[in-house]
Amino acid sequence: MPLKLQGVLSDKITINDYTFEVKGLSRLKAYEYLKKVQEMKLQSEDKVNVDTVCELENWLVDQAISDEKGRQLVKDLPRNEFDQVINLIFKLSGLELTPESKNS
Repeated sequence: MPLKLQGVLSDKITINDYTFEVKGLSRLKAYEYLKKVQEMKLQSEDKVNVDTVCELENWLVDQAISDEKGRQLVKDLPRNEFDQVINLIFKLSGLELTPESKNS
């Protein structure tokens, strides 16, 4: 597995032996992101537009990783590893990204 998250709250990620730093997003930016995703879920009756979510996630990656090569490596990751990076970004923001457990 090429993805190494060093320590639980580490701010460095190594992908294919390339290490780069992740800046903790401000809580506000992370919160804005969550709010946008939730709004989209509401508007589309829980069927989130995948392209829009990808766009938001890419925006999040752009905000959190200042290193161009690092950003590209993250965006090229397989989905499950990409999600791990997104979760790490949220941890660094002081927010936990937990799957919503809502019954409809």
